[in-house]
Amino acid sequence: MSIDNDDKDYKQVIIVNTDLDMRRGKIVSQACHASVKACITCIARNPFLYGLWDVVGHKKVVLRATKAQIDEIYAKKTIIPKALIIDQGLTQIPADSTTCLAIGPWTGQEIDELIGERLKLLQ
Repeated sequence: MSIDNDDKDYKQVIIVNTDLDMRRGKIVSQACHASVKACITCIARNPFLYGLWDVVGHKKVVLRATKAQIDEIYAKKTIIPKALIIDQGLTQIPADSTTCLAIGPWTGQEIDELIGERLKLLQ
């Protein structure tokens, strides 16, 4: 089965709050929570677009930002699926801490426009 993707770049961006002192395992688990939650939203809103992202390989980009930057991006009105993850505080960090924001899957250009600023890759 072939799906015409109009040569668009489909991706999901996960933004990690680097204001928190999270260990690698915590970052990975929080990013996974964000990714899955945003995917569920995408499937509900636009299953066709989710299918396009699926066909092109589930591209994900993980970026770093401050909580203030995450809050600013999350507050923007958009049809792009977003998932903000708030930790329960059961392990490493205080309860009600914003850990990650996932955006998409959606077209890369529209996600880049939503983010608006050049955030750095999480390393």
